Amino acid sequence: MVNVTYHIRKGYDGTIIDSLVFGMSNPIMSMRDSIKVLNIYTFPNVMKIFINSGSGQAAVTMPILIPSRNLIRI
Repeated sequence: MVNVTYHIRKGYDGTIIDSLVFGMSNPIMSMRDSIKVLNIYTFPNVMKIFINSGSGQAAVTMPILIPSRNLIRI
């Protein structure tokens, strides 16, 4: 917990989410556009299994989906 707090105070708060988004969108970049859309559509539906609240699901998935959509260019 001390390391996480240190990184947030130093301004490194985006490195975890950026690494996650880049790692998720790297394999998707070489796929056809129709498959890309299906992958982006499937992710929130899978998250529905774990997060029942609509606002909670949006809080978890939107910070991941919006940058990944920009990276894979759909």
